[in-house]
Amino acid sequence: DIGFARDTAAVSAVYNNRDWGQVVRYDHRIWEPPVHIPDVTDAVERFYRTQRVGGIYYDPYQWVGEVQRLVKNNPGIEYVLHEVNQQSRMTEISNNLATMIQRQEFIFYSDPQIRGQYTWCNAESTERGFRIVKKKQTRPIDIVVADAMAVWGAAHDYSAQSMPGYEEAEHEIPLEEVV
Repeated sequence: DIGFARDTAAVSAVYNNRDWGQVVRYDHRIWEPPVHIPDVTDAVERFYRTQRVGGIYYDPYQWVGEVQRLVKNNPGIEYVLHEVNQQSRMTEISNNLATMIQRQEFIFYSDPQIRGQYTWCNAESTERGFRIVKKKQTRPIDIVVADAMAVWGAAHDYSAQSMPGYEEAEHEIPLEEVV
């Protein structure tokens, strides 16, 4: 979730642990204002280059220019980039996060900054379900929105491995070849 001007920005890295049947937070970053958006892009790029990334979910309204830079500098990254229009999909994404937390299917580590942002948000009831909103406009909740998008992606498995063109024999590299 990209913030600019007086807002924070956040990146949440999660993975779907199939053995546990849960989505687990792997890492996160939160930037305080004023946010230098290329710093956020650099962090996402480091994740992409050092981890096995199945999907990058972002709001195109706020990050489209940086996505073009990512695609230019990282061949193949376009296959894991997924636009999430927060205006039309946030209710679905919010409900998914709430359900996974209630069912204890989203495991996250204790962090005071994350805990603070979760306490500063509310679930607003709409005719289509709940939507994440701020209690006070002066409090950041960007990690909650980033978690919601990441957990939604992990829960729906819109990763490169679920794409029709994915072939395990062709795309998996044996450990012996890497070492």
